[in-house]
Amino acid sequence: MTNLPISANRRVAFTPAAYADATPPRIYHLKVPTIEDRAEFNARIAARRALPVTRRMLMAEARRAVKSLDLSGRDAFLALFDRAEGVGDGEDLSAEDAAALGQVEEVLEQLWPNYAQMVERRMRWRLLAPPIAVTMFVIGWQNGPDGGDRKGLDDAARSLIPPEELAEVGWRAVDLMSPTEAQAKN
Repeated sequence: MTNLPISANRRVAFTPAAYADATPPRIYHLKVPTIEDRAEFNARIAARRALPVTRRMLMAEARRAVKSLDLSGRDAFLALFDRAEGVGDGEDLSAEDAAALGQVEEVLEQLWPNYAQMVERRMRWRLLAPPIAVTMFVIGWQNGPDGGDRKGLDDAARSLIPPEELAEVGWRAVDLMSPTEAQAKN
């Protein structure tokens, strides 16, 4: 479990998984986002027509589409959605159901503009959130691409971070903006 920092004056050190056992490890220093930082992050994301669309939101829109469109097999599609939503954390949908769901989703993207927009915004979110978060919240690193400490992060510095690390560091920065369910209970 990750602890949510309680002070925006703190830095959070983060080591990507690939460097956990390295000597010395690569350590990124992340600024803890303030309320204003969160708002600015959300504004930058929204300006690029990206939204954090959840699987649950997509499934709800898929249900609306299937109920509204004149599709044969409507009940079978709704039953498939039920099975997909019933899959718990750490479980996988059967290969047959996963393939069928993929086909239904492709059809819905063609037939239901709202669903297609949600899929596009979700993909944009997944692609844009990490680099925007890195730009906004990485304030330095140790043992990084240039081997030194950085006092700030601009496009040139960000371009030195390997893409797979950029995504991992960016998602950690995004995580700092929201408490986990357990943290929210505290």
